[in-house]
Amino acid sequence: MEILNKVLRSIKRIGTRPSLQILIYSLVKEYQDWKLHRLTHKDTNITLPGKIKEIKTIANGHFLEFENAQLELKFLAQDLIRVSW
Repeated sequence: MEILNKVLRSIKRIGTRPSLQILIYSLVKEYQDWKLHRLTHKDTNITLPGKIKEIKTIANGHFLEFENAQLELKFLAQDLIRVSW
């Protein structure tokens, strides 16, 4: 309820017309950003790592080789792992 009172006080302070302009601008800007994001990220090619080809045990960790990637897991402490992709 407190936030609603703050909003109403702000609208009274700056006026109805500017408040509506701010609201409309915010909605239009959000729509344009969403539309631009959808258009620019449409053709993004994602390469998945694929199936595991090989697993090697190395000092304090493991090395995994996938079809399209490599992963190294190194245990630095009992509760800390370094992941190199």
